[in-house]
Amino acid sequence: MRGTVLLLDSQDSRRAEAEDFRANELMVHEAATPEEAFTELEGFAPDVVVFCPDRATAGAAVVSELRRRLDDAASIIVLSQDLGREFRDEVHAAGADLLLSRPVRTSDLVFEVRRALILRRSGRRLPWNWEVQRSWTWWSKARR
Repeated sequence: MRGTVLLLDSQDSRRAEAEDFRANELMVHEAATPEEAFTELEGFAPDVVVFCPDRATAGAAVVSELRRRLDDAASIIVLSQDLGREFRDEVHAAGADLLLSRPVRTSDLVFEVRRALILRRSGRRLPWNWEVQRSWTWWSKARR
């Protein structure tokens, strides 16, 4: 399944991740900074954005600007080592569709990108993946 991915990642691993996507027949545009990504978005509309915020980047602000510039069916996947509740809530409110822990296995990331491409065909995005955990946390506390 073909699709276009914008990979926004300032880390050295970006090139390897991009090659992994290309090996899976995905067209990849790379950006090391949010500014580069916004410039890239002026020339094309990706199907999926994979964003890897670093500590110097305001994750939610970048996600919000990405969401503003993307069409309604484009999914935003955030990869982060920070999975704390505050960060999760901020990026979700800003428009992220999926949050995965970094490092992530290539096969898992490619699976999620492909899932986003399938959903895009019907005008949908990836569902937020932390709601189930919140429900479980509430339920487990209520049962004590």
